[in-house]
Amino acid sequence: MRLLAAPGKLTGGKILFEGKTCYGKLENGMVYPISGDLFGSFTVGSVGIPLEKAKLLAPADPSKIVAIGKNYVDHINEMSAMAAPALPEEPEVFLKPPSAILNPGEDIVYPIGAQRVDYEAEIAVIVKKKARYVKKEEVMDYIFGLTLLNDVSRRDKAKTTTQWVNGKGYDTFCPIGPWITTVDSLSGITIRSHLNGELRQNATIEDMIFGIPEIFEFVTNRMTLMPGDVIATGTPSGVAPMQVGDVIVISSDELGELKNQVVAEVPR
Repeated sequence: MRLLAAPGKLTGGKILFEGKTCYGKLENGMVYPISGDLFGSFTVGSVGIPLEKAKLLAPADPSKIVAIGKNYVDHINEMSAMAAPALPEEPEVFLKPPSAILNPGEDIVYPIGAQRVDYEAEIAVIVKKKARYVKKEEVMDYIFGLTLLNDVSRRDKAKTTTQWVNGKGYDTFCPIGPWITTVDSLSGITIRSHLNGELRQNATIEDMIFGIPEIFEFVTNRMTLMPGDVIATGTPSGVAPMQVGDVIVISSDELGELKNQVVAEVPR
Protein backbone atom coordinates (compact mmCIF):
# COMPACT_ATOMS: atom_id res chain seq x y z
CA MET A 1 0.00 0.00 0.00
CA ARG A 2 1.13 3.54 -0.64
CA LEU A 3 0.38 5.59 2.42
CA LEU A 4 -0.65 9.18 3.06
CA ALA A 5 -0.05 10.74 6.49
CA ALA A 6 0.03 13.97 8.48
CA PRO A 7 -0.86 15.28 11.93
CA GLY A 8 -4.34 16.73 11.67
CA LYS A 9 -4.30 16.48 7.89
CA LEU A 10 -3.45 13.60 5.62
CA THR A 11 -0.87 10.87 5.91
CA GLY A 12 -0.80 8.26 3.25
CA GLY A 13 1.00 6.21 0.65
CA LYS A 14 0.82 3.04 -1.39
CA ILE A 15 -0.03 -0.35 0.07
CA LEU A 16 -0.81 -3.84 -1.08
CA PHE A 17 -4.44 -4.23 0.00
CA GLU A 18 -6.37 -7.45 -0.66
CA GLY A 19 -3.94 -8.36 -3.43
CA LYS A 20 -4.14 -4.99 -5.16
CA THR A 21 -1.91 -1.92 -5.13
CA CYS A 22 -3.62 1.23 -3.94
CA TYR A 23 -3.08 4.36 -1.92
CA GLY A 24 -4.12 4.41 1.68
CA LYS A 25 -4.72 6.90 4.47
CA LEU A 26 -3.05 6.36 7.83
CA GLU A 27 -5.15 7.28 10.84
CA ASN A 28 -4.73 6.16 14.46
CA GLY A 29 -2.60 3.17 13.49
CA MET A 30 -5.07 1.97 10.86
CA VAL A 31 -4.72 2.15 7.08
CA TYR A 32 -7.81 2.89 4.96
CA PRO A 33 -7.73 2.30 1.18
CA ILE A 34 -8.21 5.26 -1.15
CA SER A 35 -10.18 5.11 -4.39
CA GLY A 36 -9.85 7.66 -7.17
CA ASP A 37 -7.11 10.09 -8.13
CA LEU A 38 -4.77 10.90 -5.25
CA PHE A 39 -3.83 14.16 -6.94
CA GLY A 40 -7.41 15.03 -7.77
CA SER A 41 -10.67 13.64 -6.38
CA PHE A 42 -10.68 10.55 -4.18
CA THR A 43 -12.62 8.81 -1.44
CA VAL A 44 -11.36 6.97 1.65
CA GLY A 45 -12.75 3.54 2.44
CA SER A 46 -14.37 2.77 5.79
CA VAL A 47 -12.71 -0.65 6.31
CA GLY A 48 -9.02 -0.58 7.15
CA ILE A 49 -6.20 -2.81 8.33
CA PRO A 50 -3.63 -2.29 11.11
CA LEU A 51 -0.50 -0.50 9.91
CA GLU A 52 1.74 -3.37 11.02
CA LYS A 53 -0.13 -5.71 8.65
CA ALA A 54 0.09 -3.40 5.64
CA LYS A 55 2.75 -3.95 2.96
CA LEU A 56 4.13 -0.46 2.38
CA LEU A 57 5.22 0.46 -1.14
CA ALA A 58 7.12 3.48 -2.41
CA PRO A 59 4.60 6.33 -2.06
CA ALA A 60 5.23 7.86 -5.49
CA ASP A 61 5.39 6.85 -9.17
CA PRO A 62 7.31 9.83 -10.53
CA SER A 63 8.05 10.59 -14.15
CA LYS A 64 11.37 11.88 -12.82
CA ILE A 65 13.35 12.29 -9.62
CA VAL A 66 15.00 15.70 -9.45
CA ALA A 67 17.84 15.77 -6.94
CA ILE A 68 19.84 18.61 -5.43
CA GLY A 69 23.51 18.26 -4.59
CA LYS A 70 25.61 20.23 -2.11
CA ASN A 71 22.71 21.81 -0.25
CA TYR A 72 24.11 21.68 3.32
CA VAL A 73 27.26 23.57 4.26
CA ASP A 74 28.61 20.85 6.56
CA HIS A 75 28.16 18.21 3.85
CA ILE A 76 30.08 20.34 1.35
CA ASN A 77 32.89 20.64 3.88
CA GLU A 78 33.07 16.90 4.55
CA MET A 79 33.11 16.05 0.83
CA SER A 80 35.77 18.59 -0.10
CA ALA A 81 39.53 18.47 0.28
CA MET A 82 39.61 22.26 0.31
CA ALA A 83 39.92 24.13 3.61
CA ALA A 84 37.13 26.51 2.68
CA PRO A 85 35.17 25.21 -0.33
CA ALA A 86 32.99 27.68 -2.21
CA LEU A 87 29.27 27.45 -1.64
CA PRO A 88 27.06 26.98 -4.71
CA GLU A 89 25.54 30.15 -6.15
CA GLU A 90 22.48 28.24 -7.34
CA PRO A 91 21.04 24.75 -6.74
CA GLU A 92 23.07 21.94 -8.30
CA VAL A 93 20.52 19.77 -10.07
CA PHE A 94 20.83 16.19 -11.29
CA LEU A 95 18.36 13.40 -12.06
CA LYS A 96 17.89 9.89 -10.73
CA PRO A 97 15.90 7.40 -12.84
CA PRO A 98 12.52 6.21 -11.55
CA SER A 99 13.84 2.65 -11.94
CA ALA A 100 16.08 3.33 -8.92
CA ILE A 101 13.08 3.58 -6.58
CA LEU A 102 12.95 1.03 -3.75
CA ASN A 103 10.08 0.22 -1.41
CA PRO A 104 10.38 0.71 2.36
CA GLY A 105 11.83 -2.39 4.00
CA GLU A 106 13.29 -3.84 0.82
CA ASP A 107 16.99 -4.47 0.14
CA ILE A 108 19.55 -2.07 -1.28
CA VAL A 109 21.73 -4.06 -3.68
CA TYR A 110 25.48 -3.49 -3.33
CA PRO A 111 26.86 -3.69 -6.90
CA ILE A 112 29.52 -6.24 -7.77
CA GLY A 113 32.90 -4.51 -7.86
CA ALA A 114 31.77 -1.42 -5.96
CA GLN A 115 34.44 0.09 -3.72
CA ARG A 116 32.23 2.48 -1.76
CA VAL A 117 28.45 2.86 -1.51
CA ASP A 118 27.13 5.66 0.72
CA TYR A 119 23.76 6.47 2.26
CA GLU A 120 22.41 10.04 2.00
CA ALA A 121 19.37 10.96 4.11
CA GLU A 122 17.12 13.51 2.42
CA ILE A 123 13.77 15.26 2.74
CA ALA A 124 11.82 14.76 -0.49
CA VAL A 125 9.00 16.79 -2.01
CA ILE A 126 6.05 15.15 -3.79
CA VAL A 127 4.62 17.40 -6.50
CA LYS A 128 0.85 17.96 -6.41
CA LYS A 129 0.07 19.29 -9.89
CA LYS A 130 1.71 20.24 -13.16
CA ALA A 131 4.23 22.96 -12.41
CA ARG A 132 6.12 25.33 -14.69
CA TYR A 133 7.54 28.78 -13.90
CA VAL A 134 6.34 28.64 -10.29
CA LYS A 135 7.31 31.58 -8.07
CA LYS A 136 8.68 30.70 -4.65
CA GLU A 137 5.76 32.52 -3.03
CA GLU A 138 3.35 30.11 -4.77
CA VAL A 139 5.16 26.85 -3.99
CA MET A 140 2.84 25.55 -1.27
CA ASP A 141 0.03 25.34 -3.83
CA TYR A 142 2.13 22.84 -5.81
CA ILE A 143 3.40 20.61 -2.99
CA PHE A 144 1.32 17.55 -2.20
CA GLY A 145 3.49 16.58 0.76
CA LEU A 146 6.88 15.44 2.00
CA THR A 147 8.52 12.07 2.49
CA LEU A 148 11.96 10.59 3.20
CA LEU A 149 14.48 9.48 0.61
CA ASN A 150 17.88 7.79 0.65
CA ASP A 151 20.03 9.03 -2.24
CA VAL A 152 22.25 5.94 -2.28
CA SER A 153 25.50 6.72 -4.08
CA ARG A 154 28.27 4.54 -5.46
CA ARG A 155 31.01 7.01 -4.69
CA ASP A 156 33.79 5.35 -6.72
CA LYS A 157 31.65 5.76 -9.87
CA ALA A 158 30.16 9.17 -9.07
CA LYS A 159 33.66 10.65 -8.84
CA THR A 160 34.80 9.36 -12.24
CA THR A 161 32.59 11.80 -14.17
CA THR A 162 30.74 15.07 -13.76
CA GLN A 163 27.51 13.16 -14.46
CA TRP A 164 26.52 12.03 -10.95
CA VAL A 165 23.87 9.64 -12.26
CA ASN A 166 26.76 7.29 -13.10
CA GLY A 167 27.02 6.51 -9.38
CA LYS A 168 23.49 7.33 -8.27
CA GLY A 169 21.26 5.70 -10.88
CA TYR A 170 21.59 2.01 -9.98
CA ASP A 171 18.47 -0.05 -9.36
CA THR A 172 17.51 0.10 -5.64
CA PHE A 173 19.53 3.31 -5.12
CA CYS A 174 16.46 5.41 -4.27
CA PRO A 175 14.60 4.05 -1.23
CA ILE A 176 11.65 6.35 -0.56
CA GLY A 177 8.89 6.42 2.05
CA PRO A 178 7.42 5.32 4.32
CA TRP A 179 4.52 7.57 3.33
CA ILE A 180 3.61 11.09 2.21
CA THR A 181 2.89 13.63 4.91
CA THR A 182 0.96 16.75 3.97
CA VAL A 183 2.26 19.92 5.60
CA ASP A 184 1.07 23.47 6.21
CA SER A 185 4.60 24.79 6.72
CA LEU A 186 8.12 24.09 5.48
CA SER A 187 9.78 24.81 8.81
CA GLY A 188 10.88 22.74 11.80
CA ILE A 189 11.22 19.46 9.88
CA THR A 190 13.96 17.12 11.07
CA ILE A 191 16.10 14.60 9.19
CA ARG A 192 18.34 11.90 10.69
CA SER A 193 20.10 8.70 9.71
CA HIS A 194 21.21 5.74 11.81
CA LEU A 195 23.59 3.11 10.44
CA ASN A 196 23.31 -0.14 12.40
CA GLY A 197 21.71 1.81 15.23
CA GLU A 198 24.39 4.53 15.39
CA LEU A 199 23.33 8.15 14.77
CA ARG A 200 25.20 9.46 11.71
CA GLN A 201 23.20 12.44 10.41
CA ASN A 202 21.09 14.94 12.32
CA ALA A 203 19.79 18.19 10.82
CA THR A 204 16.71 20.29 10.18
CA ILE A 205 15.22 21.81 7.06
CA GLU A 206 16.52 25.19 8.22
CA ASP A 207 20.10 23.95 7.65
CA MET A 208 19.61 23.87 3.87
CA ILE A 209 21.49 26.40 1.74
CA PHE A 210 18.55 26.62 -0.67
CA GLY A 211 15.11 26.11 0.83
CA ILE A 212 12.34 24.18 -0.87
CA PRO A 213 10.64 27.32 -2.29
CA GLU A 214 13.90 28.44 -3.94
CA ILE A 215 14.59 24.94 -5.25
CA PHE A 216 11.07 24.58 -6.65
CA GLU A 217 11.24 27.93 -8.44
CA PHE A 218 14.70 27.12 -9.85
CA VAL A 219 13.69 23.69 -11.14
CA THR A 220 10.38 24.78 -12.69
CA ASN A 221 12.16 27.56 -14.55
CA ARG A 222 13.98 24.75 -16.38
CA MET A 223 11.54 21.86 -16.66
CA THR A 224 7.91 20.92 -16.15
CA LEU A 225 7.15 18.95 -13.02
CA MET A 226 4.23 16.52 -13.14
CA PRO A 227 1.94 15.23 -10.35
CA GLY A 228 3.85 12.64 -8.33
CA ASP A 229 7.29 13.84 -9.37
CA VAL A 230 9.92 13.85 -6.60
CA ILE A 231 12.43 16.50 -5.59
CA ALA A 232 15.21 15.25 -3.30
CA THR A 233 16.52 18.30 -1.45
CA GLY A 234 20.08 17.27 -0.53
CA THR A 235 21.76 15.56 2.39
CA PRO A 236 23.39 16.93 5.56
CA SER A 237 26.83 15.98 6.88
CA GLY A 238 27.51 12.51 8.25
CA VAL A 239 27.54 10.61 4.97
CA ALA A 240 29.58 7.40 5.15
CA PRO A 241 29.97 4.02 3.43
CA MET A 242 27.62 1.08 3.89
CA GLN A 243 28.62 -2.57 3.77
CA VAL A 244 26.71 -5.73 2.94
CA GLY A 245 24.57 -6.62 5.95
CA ASP A 246 24.24 -3.05 7.20
CA VAL A 247 20.85 -1.59 8.11
CA ILE A 248 20.28 2.07 7.28
CA VAL A 249 17.37 3.98 8.84
CA ILE A 250 16.34 7.44 7.65
CA SER A 251 13.96 9.10 10.09
CA SER A 252 12.15 12.30 10.94
CA ASP A 253 9.92 13.24 13.85
CA GLU A 254 7.45 14.64 11.33
CA LEU A 255 7.78 12.24 8.37
CA GLY A 256 8.28 8.76 9.83
CA GLU A 257 11.00 6.14 9.33
CA LEU A 258 12.50 4.57 6.21
CA LYS A 259 14.46 1.36 6.84
CA ASN A 260 16.46 -0.77 4.39
CA GLN A 261 19.16 -3.42 4.57
CA VAL A 262 22.15 -3.77 2.23
CA VAL A 263 22.64 -7.06 0.37
CA ALA A 264 25.22 -8.25 -2.14
CA GLU A 265 24.40 -8.29 -5.83
CA VAL A 266 23.92 -11.81 -7.15
CA PRO A 267 26.27 -12.60 -10.07
CA ARG A 268 24.47 -13.11 -13.37
